[in-house]
Amino acid sequence: MWLEITHSVIELRTEKQYDPAITIDNLKSKLYSIVGTSPSHMRLELYDQYGALVATMTDDSRTLESYGALNHMRVHVVDTDPSNKMAALTDVSSVQKYTISEEDYDKKEDTFRKWKQRNIAPTDAEQKKEEEEKFYSNKELISSIKVGDRFEKLDETKARGEVKYVGKTQFSAGYWVGVQYDEPLGKHNGTVKGAKYFECTSGYGMFLRPDKIQTGNYPEVGFDDLEEDEI
Repeated sequence: MWLEITHSVIELRTEKQYDPAITIDNLKSKLYSIVGTSPSHMRLELYDQYGALVATMTDDSRTLESYGALNHMRVHVVDTDPSNKMAALTDVSSVQKYTISEEDYDKKEDTFRKWKQRNIAPTDAEQKKEEEEKFYSNKELISSIKVGDRFEKLDETKARGEVKYVGKTQFSAGYWVGVQYDEPLGKHNGTVKGAKYFECTSGYGMFLRPDKIQTGNYPEVGFDDLEEDEI
């Protein structure tokens, strides 16, 4: 794996390749020839591509991999030698780290995220998730749907019931509408994968995408068929 190396005292920013299975003790020995700090006076910090601290690697017997190191992360060498006056002046490990909001980070052009967007094609799963988030996060789809509304399903079944929940869920991206059908043809009681969203009789509950229903003054009816995009 390729790792960026920086140092708390000297101006250094270089990239080296290391075996993920290397121990921290052996890594310090290899870093000694690069940074000049004695292994006994090294404290190694692991940062992700966005500058967030992942781990302080204090156990010399553990491996890089065990600390969660990934390709293109950064290993920062902190010089703890008390006789090194420059280290004492420049060690900012106790200073509060600067943080940046997601909104401000997205505005920056020289970031790893922007580089990834320009150079790494998304996987099919990532692209599908991004498209779902973009479509189903449109609040206009749910602006006219309220808890307690009667609804009719926009398909040939014309299934009807009552809206019990409107919002985001833990089980899938975007917005969903939790409903209680008029007939016992649902899949649950308002709880999905251990998360409770609303209450209804078991077998009457269902989650539908907001573009699959229309609210209005609909009396109770029965139905037979269910769609593949229902949960």
